[in-house]
Amino acid sequence: IVETGSGNGSKHLFFKYSNTSQALSTKVDGFPGIDFKHSGFVVGAGSNHKSGNKYKVLIGSPSDIGEAPQGLIDLLIIPVGV
Repeated sequence: IVETGSGNGSKHLFFKYSNTSQALSTKVDGFPGIDFKHSGFVVGAGSNHKSGNKYKVLIGSPSDIGEAPQGLIDLLIIPVGV
């Protein structure tokens, strides 16, 4: 878990997900203000936030990152044909 440095307590949680052929959403109804990033890049610990604060590790290390919970994946799956 990485604290973003925004000063408002927001965090990045990291999970593994290996099914790159499955289309996933970046937003889920009922979870306002939460972005689900599954491609591209994210800002990592040690980087500067625009506030001047640094992103910092709260818990764990890259080797601790586990598989995404299936319940989360189920929320993010975009049905075929949508």
